Amino acid sequence: SFTSDGKKLVALCGRRHVHAFSVPDLQELKIVEASETAYELAIDAGGERALVYQTDDEFVEIIDLRTGDKKDVRTPEAIRAATFGPAAEAVVASLTSIMAIDTRSGDLHSRTSLPNATVSVALSRDGAAALALTKTALSAYDTQSGAARWQLPFNRAEALREVAVTDAGSLALIAGPKELFLVNTAT
Repeated sequence: SFTSDGKKLVALCGRRHVHAFSVPDLQELKIVEASETAYELAIDAGGERALVYQTDDEFVEIIDLRTGDKKDVRTPEAIRAATFGPAAEAVVASLTSIMAIDTRSGDLHSRTSLPNATVSVALSRDGAAALALTKTALSAYDTQSGAARWQLPFNRAEALREVAVTDAGSLALIAGPKELFLVNTAT
């Protein structure tokens, strides 16, 4: 992942190693070994902190890329998505809830419960919004307050299975076995 200014690249390599490189010279700035095997990576806007985790696991690690310090956080539910939010927090989503982690203390706070029939979740890159897909609707939530922003109901013969959001957060892709839909998330 690149920082928002494009001056740093952070990569997860070999299942446990997090590398930070300067761009464009690709000089290695830091390497940190994660505590557990991880396949997913999210970084904050400045490239100072990283989240590493496995989808469908209850473990996320916050790594300070300046110092190499690590905070391990166990969640009560399997994580499907994680990113950094607008405040000094990490945002994690499961199929049942949106949670926030204080990056200083590692404390976990529930923000909102998701519908029981949620089949897929996605977080905007800036962590401000979460999308939850059920068989009958796509719902958007504010991750700081937990408040519902909007809901788009639909009636399909075949269930939709996946939701993804663009880096800019302006479009969501909803996918089913034979259909794809783009949704403008600003409306």
